[in-house]
Amino acid sequence: MPCGKDVRRITAALVTLNAYFEKKSFSYELILLPYTTSTHIKDILHRFISIIPHTRIQEVKGGHEGIAIQKGMLEAHGLIRMYMTPIAASSITSYETIEQWFRKGYDVIVGSRIHTTVSSLTRIPFLERVFQWIMQRILAPSVYDTDNGWAAYSQKSAIILFPHTVACTATIIRESIALAHIQQLKVKELYLEHHTFSSSRKLSLYLKGIIEAIHIRIRLSTRAYAIKKPL
Repeated sequence: MPCGKDVRRITAALVTLNAYFEKKSFSYELILLPYTTSTHIKDILHRFISIIPHTRIQEVKGGHEGIAIQKGMLEAHGLIRMYMTPIAASSITSYETIEQWFRKGYDVIVGSRIHTTVSSLTRIPFLERVFQWIMQRILAPSVYDTDNGWAAYSQKSAIILFPHTVACTATIIRESIALAHIQQLKVKELYLEHHTFSSSRKLSLYLKGIIEAIHIRIRLSTRAYAIKKPL
């Protein structure tokens, strides 16, 4: 879980995760990745690791969420590696639903707020809808939405994909999906509703995400990635 500056959401997420893990018997590891210079956030995280078993902190230099996601995926040891933002922590209660898709042979499961049979678009801010439409046409056209706040990867797909990612923002999820298609990995977009939706982000963050997506598209077109198509 990458951790920015939102104290309230981080605290609520950790309480939710602790309550969930206490009821489960499977083994797990929770990696918290602060990508902020705030000592207050780091102090809060250190208090929680003494409460939640199997939790550790990996600090991220540079202040970028994408780098935190990449580091978390490569630092994790699990057969299933799930990234989630604090706002999406409630999605952990649907973990069993996510897990069954891995049993069916999928390699990447990405959370979506958009579903073809649900009038979900009206619940997403207008700018966010436009942003997802643009991003879909630049990267990973088979996936409607990658900003529900979580994505899950098999151990194999995480090891194959994340050494090659370059995005510094949450665009890294679309980047990983584009690379997954090159590797002919199976990707599933899964609509899982959670109760809290983030408001529209700043215009500068939308622009940054689009610029990163264009950069990634150019890298894909020029075959700048070291990753190769499977034989």
